[in-house]
Amino acid sequence: LCITRTHICPTCRAPMTLQSGQRCVSHSANRLVDLLPHPCTNRDSGCEVEELLGKLTQHEQDCPYRLVRCPIGYCTDNIPMASLSEHVSAYPHFLTTHAYPTTNILTFSRYIPSQNMG
Repeated sequence: LCITRTHICPTCRAPMTLQSGQRCVSHSANRLVDLLPHPCTNRDSGCEVEELLGKLTQHEQDCPYRLVRCPIGYCTDNIPMASLSEHVSAYPHFLTTHAYPTTNILTFSRYIPSQNMG
């Protein structure tokens, strides 16, 4: 570590100490990292988007593969948004879903089978 040899950053001249948690950072390397495309953080859920960091942040907020908590109160599953309709339509929820194409709003309705009392 260069901090053992100097207490001032050679690039920006800010004071550096190990106690403050500061580390010597290569500003040139940081600029290069900004020029490379990065994969979406939802890659493991199926997203294949790779963007520059500035655009990637916006994409991740609206990514169809972002993890969301199941809207059914008793269910604590976190699932990709793209799989939400399939998730709530399956066991144990059995909800009927309908997506409105113009607004992308997903609605649910529950089918409760009648119990034959006799």
